[in-house]
Amino acid sequence: MTTRVSVFWLSLCVAQPTFAKLGDGTTEAVTAGSIVQMVVGLAIVLAILIGGALLVRRLGSFPAVVDSPLKVITGLSLSPRDRLVVVQIGDKQLLLGLSPGRIQTLHVLETPLDMSNASVSGLNALSQRFGALLQGQMKK
Repeated sequence: MTTRVSVFWLSLCVAQPTFAKLGDGTTEAVTAGSIVQMVVGLAIVLAILIGGALLVRRLGSFPAVVDSPLKVITGLSLSPRDRLVVVQIGDKQLLLGLSPGRIQTLHVLETPLDMSNASVSGLNALSQRFGALLQGQMKK
Protein backbone atom coordinates (compact mmCIF):
# COMPACT_ATOMS: atom_id res chain seq x y z
CA MET A 1 0.00 0.00 0.00
CA THR A 2 2.75 2.46 0.92
CA THR A 3 4.58 1.58 -2.28
CA ARG A 4 1.52 2.53 -4.32
CA VAL A 5 1.12 5.80 -2.44
CA SER A 6 4.79 6.73 -2.86
CA VAL A 7 4.69 5.82 -6.57
CA PHE A 8 1.57 7.99 -6.95
CA TRP A 9 3.20 11.03 -5.29
CA LEU A 10 6.44 10.49 -7.21
CA SER A 11 4.51 10.37 -10.48
CA LEU A 12 2.75 13.60 -9.55
CA CYS A 13 6.05 15.34 -8.86
CA VAL A 14 7.86 14.30 -12.02
CA ALA A 15 4.95 13.95 -14.42
CA GLN A 16 4.90 15.82 -17.64
CA PRO A 17 2.39 18.63 -17.53
CA THR A 18 -0.91 17.86 -19.14
CA PHE A 19 -3.06 20.48 -20.74
CA ALA A 20 -6.62 21.36 -19.94
CA LYS A 21 -8.75 23.11 -22.48
CA LEU A 22 -10.50 26.12 -21.00
CA GLY A 23 -13.93 27.40 -21.99
CA ASP A 24 -12.52 30.24 -24.09
CA GLY A 25 -10.52 27.88 -26.29
CA THR A 26 -7.10 28.40 -24.66
CA THR A 27 -5.14 25.69 -22.90
CA GLU A 28 -3.51 25.75 -19.48
CA ALA A 29 -0.93 23.37 -18.03
CA VAL A 30 -2.10 21.14 -15.16
CA THR A 31 0.98 20.47 -13.05
CA ALA A 32 1.67 18.75 -9.75
CA GLY A 33 1.70 22.15 -8.08
CA SER A 34 -1.82 22.96 -9.21
CA ILE A 35 -3.05 19.57 -8.03
CA VAL A 36 -1.40 20.03 -4.63
CA GLN A 37 -2.94 23.51 -4.40
CA MET A 38 -6.37 22.05 -5.13
CA VAL A 39 -5.93 19.28 -2.52
CA VAL A 40 -4.77 21.77 0.13
CA GLY A 41 -7.72 24.04 -0.62
CA LEU A 42 -10.11 21.10 -0.30
CA ALA A 43 -8.50 20.10 3.02
CA ILE A 44 -8.94 23.64 4.36
CA VAL A 45 -12.61 23.73 3.35
CA LEU A 46 -13.24 20.31 4.94
CA ALA A 47 -11.43 21.38 8.14
CA ILE A 48 -13.61 24.50 8.37
CA LEU A 49 -16.78 22.43 7.89
CA ILE A 50 -15.78 19.81 10.47
CA GLY A 51 -14.63 22.47 12.94
CA GLY A 52 -17.91 24.36 12.55
CA ALA A 53 -19.93 21.18 13.08
CA LEU A 54 -17.95 20.33 16.23
CA LEU A 55 -18.37 23.87 17.54
CA VAL A 56 -22.14 23.80 17.02
CA ARG A 57 -22.32 20.38 18.66
CA ARG A 58 -20.27 21.52 21.64
CA LEU A 59 -22.16 24.78 22.20
CA GLY A 60 -25.57 23.20 21.73
CA SER A 61 -28.63 25.35 21.40
CA PHE A 62 -28.72 28.90 22.62
CA PRO A 63 -31.46 30.02 25.00
CA ALA A 64 -34.14 31.99 23.18
CA VAL A 65 -35.15 34.12 26.16
CA VAL A 66 -32.77 34.90 29.02
CA ASP A 67 -35.29 36.49 31.41
CA SER A 68 -37.83 33.71 31.23
CA PRO A 69 -40.15 33.08 34.20
CA LEU A 70 -39.53 29.36 33.65
CA LYS A 71 -36.20 28.15 35.10
CA VAL A 72 -34.70 24.73 35.73
CA ILE A 73 -33.35 24.86 39.29
CA THR A 74 -31.72 21.45 39.54
CA GLY A 75 -31.96 17.97 38.10
CA LEU A 76 -31.03 14.40 38.91
CA SER A 77 -30.54 11.62 36.39
CA LEU A 78 -32.17 8.39 37.56
CA SER A 79 -31.29 6.35 34.49
CA PRO A 80 -30.13 7.12 30.95
CA ARG A 81 -33.74 7.91 30.03
CA ASP A 82 -35.36 9.12 33.27
CA ARG A 83 -34.74 12.32 35.25
CA LEU A 84 -36.08 14.28 38.20
CA VAL A 85 -36.11 18.04 37.67
CA VAL A 86 -37.07 20.95 39.91
CA VAL A 87 -38.58 23.73 37.79
CA GLN A 88 -39.45 27.21 38.99
CA ILE A 89 -42.42 28.94 37.42
CA GLY A 90 -42.81 32.41 38.88
CA ASP A 91 -42.73 31.86 42.66
CA LYS A 92 -43.76 28.16 42.57
CA GLN A 93 -41.39 25.23 42.29
CA LEU A 94 -42.44 21.89 40.86
CA LEU A 95 -40.75 18.50 41.10
CA LEU A 96 -41.17 16.88 37.69
CA GLY A 97 -40.52 13.34 36.58
CA LEU A 98 -39.23 13.20 33.00
CA SER A 99 -39.21 10.07 30.89
CA PRO A 100 -39.46 9.54 27.14
CA GLY A 101 -42.93 10.55 26.05
CA ARG A 102 -44.12 11.61 29.51
CA ILE A 103 -43.68 14.51 31.92
CA GLN A 104 -45.45 14.17 35.25
CA THR A 105 -45.74 16.57 38.19
CA LEU A 106 -44.65 14.60 41.24
CA HIS A 107 -44.88 17.32 43.88
CA VAL A 108 -45.50 21.04 44.28
CA LEU A 109 -42.91 22.33 46.76
CA GLU A 110 -44.41 24.31 49.65
CA THR A 111 -41.14 26.07 50.44
CA PRO A 112 -38.92 26.79 47.42
CA LEU A 113 -35.42 25.34 47.34
CA ASP A 114 -32.77 27.92 48.16
CA MET A 115 -30.00 27.31 45.61
CA SER A 116 -28.01 30.43 46.56
CA ASN A 117 -26.13 28.60 49.32
CA ALA A 118 -25.56 25.46 47.24
CA SER A 119 -21.84 25.97 46.76
CA VAL A 120 -20.83 22.53 45.60
CA SER A 121 -22.24 20.85 42.53
CA GLY A 122 -21.74 17.15 41.86
CA LEU A 123 -18.67 17.66 39.69
CA ASN A 124 -17.11 20.12 42.14
CA ALA A 125 -17.74 17.70 45.01
CA LEU A 126 -15.99 14.94 43.08
CA SER A 127 -13.02 17.18 42.30
CA GLN A 128 -12.80 18.27 45.96
CA ARG A 129 -12.83 14.65 47.15
CA PHE A 130 -10.18 13.76 44.58
CA GLY A 131 -8.07 16.73 45.70
CA ALA A 132 -8.34 15.67 49.35
CA LEU A 133 -7.38 12.12 48.42
CA LEU A 134 -4.43 13.38 46.41
CA GLN A 135 -3.27 15.59 49.30
CA GLY A 136 -3.48 12.59 51.63
CA GLN A 137 -1.39 10.48 49.26
CA MET A 138 1.22 13.23 48.88
CA LYS A 139 1.65 13.48 52.68
CA LYS A 140 2.51 9.78 52.94
